[in-house]
Amino acid sequence: MKHVIVDPNTKEVADVVLEQSGIMGRDVVVPIGAVNKAGRESVELALDKEQARALPDFILTKYETPPPDLVSAYPWATGALIAQGMAPVGAAAGLESIAFAPIVDTTEQIPPGDVDLSPGTEVWATDGKIGSIRDVIVDEETRRIRGFVVEKGFLLHTDTEVSLDQVAQIAKDRVTLKDSKADLHPVS
Repeated sequence: MKHVIVDPNTKEVADVVLEQSGIMGRDVVVPIGAVNKAGRESVELALDKEQARALPDFILTKYETPPPDLVSAYPWATGALIAQGMAPVGAAAGLESIAFAPIVDTTEQIPPGDVDLSPGTEVWATDGKIGSIRDVIVDEETRRIRGFVVEKGFLLHTDTEVSLDQVAQIAKDRVTLKDSKADLHPVS
């Protein structure tokens, strides 16, 4: 699983993002109801091949082409060659060099109010950062988060399992715990 999409209020998993294998593999959004079983190395879906192929792509950054009237909206661009999907910068914008930059619209396919808990999400104790999420532990029956495995350290990593009872808040950019660093113990 590349991402776990969670409702921070109920702590329920809404969707997971999986990487499909193969040469043309892609990241897809899978509703949690379509997951039969999830392990550390694999995920079993309650979907046939056609249903799996029809899953929507998970794209964090989507490049948007500018509207056709972009050139006429900027008088300085009259007569300038504007490449499709590119906004004028440099000389076309009155600067010294000529270049074009794509117009980027960042779109997250995460329902409003839900959060993406993916490996690397920061975890903070009451007295500072302790590490980042390595794994999300989900109860297979209730589909709720049971906790996290937090990876601590730069070169010599240690793992700490954090239960949901220790979590004060799940936010977009980090998980905040109720406990201090001293209250957390590495997994043996």
